[in-house]
Amino acid sequence: MAISTIAGQFGRVEQISCILYEGNITVPTSGYDTFGPTPTVASEIIQGEWVSISTDTANTYSATGGLPVVTKIANGSAIIVGQIIDTPRWVKYAPSSQTTWSTMLSGSYYRVATVAVFPMNVYQATLKCANAAAVTPGTLGVLKADVSEMNGTRGLVVNDVASGGGNNIFSFHYAAQDSGVGSYSILVGVTGPLTGAT
Repeated sequence: MAISTIAGQFGRVEQISCILYEGNITVPTSGYDTFGPTPTVASEIIQGEWVSISTDTANTYSATGGLPVVTKIANGSAIIVGQIIDTPRWVKYAPSSQTTWSTMLSGSYYRVATVAVFPMNVYQATLKCANAAAVTPGTLGVLKADVSEMNGTRGLVVNDVASGGGNNIFSFHYAAQDSGVGSYSILVGVTGPLTGAT
């Protein structure tokens, strides 16, 4: 992972484009359309359905191009973020059946859709690793604002913490615990005041 050079901030959003994690892809031997055999997914997400953040560790900022990944809600789901408001569409048809999410991400073998999210601000942030914890999508309490890094700058900088992180901020992306104390880009949802760390 590396720091993103994508410019701009989302700020307060009501709608955001998301990648859909819908389980295994099956490519049939019939049912062709203009683009080839029409694939099916194991857990199809439809327009109007409510979705939660996918917690898969393959969902890094670089692997997803900065987009959040959402999935069907289930008992014990990570944060439920909103509702699909348009028809999901394929980015690319898979040439063969797929069972590994990281391969689907790298090949763009997935569908995307627009999600109307609960009131929140969404920002690109820099995660300055403190080697305290892995950052899992949708998990509260593992991020604090790095006030020493933010003073005199215009960006949001956060640290991973083992406990006591803010309950008003979560990551949309995965970042492994980093003993090298690296810096990476993540997308974060902010629902209220942040807890600061020095």
